[in-house]
Amino acid sequence: MDINLIESGLVFAMPLDGNRFSFGQIIKTQVRIHYMAGFDLLKSEPWIDSSEELAMAQVVALGDFFDILLKLGRWQPVGTFECPPVSLPFFKVKIGEDYFVESWDRSWTRVATEEEVRILGFRSHKAPIILENAIKWHFNLEPHHVFFDSLSPVRIHEISRFFSHE
Repeated sequence: MDINLIESGLVFAMPLDGNRFSFGQIIKTQVRIHYMAGFDLLKSEPWIDSSEELAMAQVVALGDFFDILLKLGRWQPVGTFECPPVSLPFFKVKIGEDYFVESWDRSWTRVATEEEVRILGFRSHKAPIILENAIKWHFNLEPHHVFFDSLSPVRIHEISRFFSHE
């Protein structure tokens, strides 16, 4: 795939087994890292009929992923659609002995409170197969892995709402 086509809004089909697909979308992008959503949309074909079909699907996983499965062609682009309204994560960063809160796009940083140090995770970039496997788990095609918990849209929203006033 042409890496210039990997941009916000790109929807792609992920193979779940021999004859079923689910879908993901790039929500935001930075150099080599993309904030992606995985949907609860299960189909026997690797395409989406309309933007309404995607809009009715629920986001079931969110996270920062590399794009290698798009580049290698395992994930097939199906179009560019409006992104769903999802929360962006916040991370803790340690500089010297001090902890800071950092926004997803790195546009701001401030000193973290003790509670923020406790609840926030460090920034991590995941292999894209983690997203695919989390979607498989959602459809009972893969056993649960504790790693999938960090992709919960509910968890990300709950944490990010603390910083909505920043």
